[in-house]
Amino acid sequence: MTTNPLRIMLIEDDHTFSKLVHFHLVSFIENLSSEHIQQVESIKDFEESLLFFYPDIILLDLNLPDSNGLDTFLKVKNKCPNSAIIILSGSDEEELSAKIAKYGAQDYLIKSEVSGRYLKKAIDYCLERMRHQQQLEQSEKKFRESFENSPVPMFTAIGSELIIQLTNNAFNSLYEGVLTDFFGQKLHKFNTQNENFFCLQNESVNDIKNLCQVTKTGKMIRVELIANKLNSDRDIFICSIIDKTEELRFQEEKMKIINEAQENEKQNIAREIHDGLAQNLVVMNLLFGSFKFQSGQEASIEDFSNLIKTTIEEAKSISYQLLPPQLENGFLNGLKNVIVRINTLNKQEAILEISDDVDEADFDTVDKFNLFRI
Repeated sequence: MTTNPLRIMLIEDDHTFSKLVHFHLVSFIENLSSEHIQQVESIKDFEESLLFFYPDIILLDLNLPDSNGLDTFLKVKNKCPNSAIIILSGSDEEELSAKIAKYGAQDYLIKSEVSGRYLKKAIDYCLERMRHQQQLEQSEKKFRESFENSPVPMFTAIGSELIIQLTNNAFNSLYEGVLTDFFGQKLHKFNTQNENFFCLQNESVNDIKNLCQVTKTGKMIRVELIANKLNSDRDIFICSIIDKTEELRFQEEKMKIINEAQENEKQNIAREIHDGLAQNLVVMNLLFGSFKFQSGQEASIEDFSNLIKTTIEEAKSISYQLLPPQLENGFLNGLKNVIVRINTLNKQEAILEISDDVDEADFDTVDKFNLFRI
């Protein structure tokens, strides 16, 4: 907006009052001359003058030969949306002028009270409000551009339940939709059935929650929600979403590989103990039984024989714990064998119930050995 010199348009059909206003303007506003003031008498003249003169400020009489009241203001505002408009009101139009101010007029002046100082003060205040408004608009524009173009999925929300108001492009891409798909929805509506309803509880700067959610097309994602409260009175939040899906999938794959490597190592050790150490102990026990000992060594012979047998049993037990033979035909079959073995002892009865929707394939990614040991 140009402030030095100003360009002022006076829309007034009373020639005497127009001359008075013109005099006050050039007398009290610094660096303002007649060439910076354009006076017209009707909406038609106003529209034609815009071809060569676009004003910073418009002084507007509501009642013109070709327009009246609110309609006059709306026509002018529509043609000059960036100009500040000050209404020139008769005393009997004060109520209407105040009402029109709610539509975007910067101020209104009673014609009978217009003076040079009064007019200058009104214009100065008008310019100051316009300056702050432009700064606010520029700030909002920068925020919206940063918000829209951020590579991080973001949204604004109201209430502790996070009712979505605005979403950026990255959010729409992650959740596979557009703003109209999300507006007015509570964020927890996208949670999977296994996720409980959540509500922000604390007043901290960052409220962080980890969620398992489903996109509009049914794709499952794991995300980290970071909510920042902007307005404590109205519970307004700006939130960012960190997509953890691939990271967690990588971690799960890594743990799966580590578990498989550990289980393979345990199986190798179990086989070495069962097929190597235990068998060697068995052979040792057989050889020991063929030895001829001197009389008087019977107690030592029995102790040594018992030690070898105990060591053989412990080696087999460790081998079975590392590599349970019950799991050779699957985890579920192994559980059934355990139940049968418990019930054959006739000390207590165990019951195993397996849902129809549970299948052996469900345990492909589970550490079956440790689960079975538990």
